[in-house]
Amino acid sequence: MKNILKTLSVFLILLTACISGDKKLFWIAEPSGHENDFLYMAESTNVPELPPDSLTFYLTSAEILSGEKLTFKNFGTIYKNRAFRLLVLLEEGSGAGRDYTFILRTYDKNFKIIDSYELAAWQEEENRFCFGSIDAELTIKRICEGTTDVRRITNEGRIIAISDHGSD
Repeated sequence: MKNILKTLSVFLILLTACISGDKKLFWIAEPSGHENDFLYMAESTNVPELPPDSLTFYLTSAEILSGEKLTFKNFGTIYKNRAFRLLVLLEEGSGAGRDYTFILRTYDKNFKIIDSYELAAWQEEENRFCFGSIDAELTIKRICEGTTDVRRITNEGRIIAISDHGSD
């Protein structure tokens, strides 16, 4: 009987440890000491640029027609259901200093853009730095210039603002 109770206790501990509300699909954390998620992800990963012949699939018309020289990288699909898929894109600007933006973008089954949201930004020229995450429940939290923004992705792939419930 004691072995069953011990086994059950261990199972419950493991189960509650695995049921964490903080399971992040993707995040860019604010720098801490010598650790900098943002610059590591933007500068040290070997993610190739999107090829010119596929830009129309990934980008908005405004991004394609922009006069600024922009480079885009696809960090991949981080969520997919019957209605949409969620990709993380990195936009690299050509301004002075580092100019990076991580974008969450949803696409329908036909790979048409549904919605987009700036998750994180490192724009030295404008002295603008934003950091954020998206969890398994598709809740997005971003801190930008001292302001917290909380959003959620709907079942249809729309990114909508929601109130912050005091977490963070």
